[in-house]
Amino acid sequence: MITPALITGAIAERFKFKTYLVFLVLWATFVYDPLAHWVWGTGGWIRNLGALDFAGGLVVHISSGIAALVAALVVVREKVMVMSPCLPIISP
Repeated sequence: MITPALITGAIAERFKFKTYLVFLVLWATFVYDPLAHWVWGTGGWIRNLGALDFAGGLVVHISSGIAALVAALVVVREKVMVMSPCLPIISP
């Protein structure tokens, strides 16, 4: 699935791997699956509004973008940026 890969870019090296897996399971269950049903399902309210999503761009990009933004904001709030500045590595 491409959607978790898009979220990974926003939270790379900020979550532990186990935490990330738990986040993905919860996110898929409570965000992606309902949104996919709303857009693609027979009784979906977004579909009933007339939205056509043949390639899946609506579900994939909106859900991953919002999830990445929320995850990044949560991580920033928890870590008060007490990190030391990173210096560039210059290799010969």
